[in-house]
Formats: sequence, structure tokens, C-alpha cells
Amino acid sequence: MFSRTMFYLAAALVLISFSTHTVTAQARFSTMNSVHFDMKYIQGVSESEAHGLLGFLESEYDTLRNALGLEVKDKLEVRLYDSPGRYRSDMNMGREVLSAMYTHGILYALTTAPAQGLQKAIRYQLARVFLEQTGQRSCPSWLREAFAVYHSGIMSDLSMPGSVTVASFSDLTQDLDEASSPGDRNDVNYVLGRTMQFSVERYGKPKAYGVFKEFNGVLSVEKVFKKSFGEEYADIEKAWSKYVAITPQIGRAHV
Repeated sequence: MFSRTMFYLAAALVLISFSTHTVTAQARFSTMNSVHFDMKYIQGVSESEAHGLLGFLESEYDTLRNALGLEVKDKLEVRLYDSPGRYRSDMNMGREVLSAMYTHGILYALTTAPAQGLQKAIRYQLARVFLEQTGQRSCPSWLREAFAVYHSGIMSDLSMPGSVTVASFSDLTQDLDEASSPGDRNDVNYVLGRTMQFSVERYGKPKAYGVFKEFNGVLSVEKVFKKSFGEEYADIEKAWSKYVAITPQIGRAHV
């Protein structure tokens, strides 16, 4: 699908790749709660930092609720860290992670990451939280990820692939499956972001965002698209493949 290029995951997709440290001391956490979040912040993260991020999360929650017409059923646990080593250790992840990660039902965030990048990463992960419920009702992963990428604002931090040739939406599912680490996601994230951009430009935000609440676990993706957009799935797919296509530049080297 893609011709791979050098890429830059600045801002939101800042990769945390520090040497691994063994964490031996028992960490101390303070707590702070709001309507939709139960936050724990490790010693080293100030109360003011925690309060600021909690306010940001509540604001983003309202934005997503209004945009998608969805509500997260349970309060979300959030954990804040000031140490990359402890951050990775508590998630049981390797060296390459993002500055915010949603895993095992918990949203983790590293407060020492650049502020703008951290906010974008949190927007991306919180969008995934909101749309997790639609995945249980047959909403495909590529559509959920397309919204999360678009909503987060990370598109401006991604480099354009050398070329993109896609024939079906299922190609995106395959590319997501093959992207095993955050560092592999530049090209597929770029196309995912363009996918939601296509939907917004073609149908407008209310329809592009409203499609998610139409998934009920009974209707197929094809029928949901027909109901939401008033066009046949195959016709939408054909127009989308042309929209996201990138023709290789003459003389440009490809890997």
C-alpha cells in the first residue's frame, strides 16, 4: 500500500525511547477526581499539573460527547507519571511508547513530554476510549482509528508517504495489523487521517461523526454507510481510494 519514507513523529506522537530502568521503590500516588475521571498522579507530578490535565480531560470529554453523540459508560482511570522508566514499567511495555497510552482500561500519561504533543496524544487516546464501545457493535477498527487520528490534530506532524495505492477499506485493517509499534504508524496514520478528512469534506461533520452511533451490532458496515451517507458502500470506497491516492514523484527514491 505504501512506499515507505523517512517520517517525523513530532508533537503528539513523541516516542519515549529511554534506557530501561528497574523500578524498585514503591511509588506513592495522590488522587484527584472529577465527574468522568479518577486520576492518580505519582509523587513528582505537582497538584497543579494534575488539576490542569484533569480540566483538559473534562473539556475533551465534552467535545467528544457533543461531536459523537456517545457517552462513556464508566469513569475512566487516569495515571500521571513524571518518570519514563516508571511510566513504561507500569504499562508493562517496551522502550517505544507514546506520551499518552490507553491500555488495559487505563489512560496513562507522561507529564514531562512537550505540552502540545501530550495534549494531542491524550486527544487521540480519549477518542479511542469513546469509540471502544462501537467496536463491540461491529464498527471497524480502521474507521475508529481514522476518527482518533483526525480528531487528535496529529496530521500536521506526519510526513506524506512517497506513494499510496488502496483499493478497499480492508487494506487499512491490514496495515493497522502490520504496524506493530508506534514508529510504524506514520504512513497508515496519514491515510487514516485523510480518510476521515474525506468523509468530513464529502458529507459534512454531522454525518461523518454521526456514523459511529449508527452501529448497533446488527447492521453491516455496508448498510450503516448507506443509511448514514445515502450512497452505496462500493461507490464511497471508490471515491475514497481516489481521494487518498498519492502518485510517486518522478525521480524520488523509494525504499
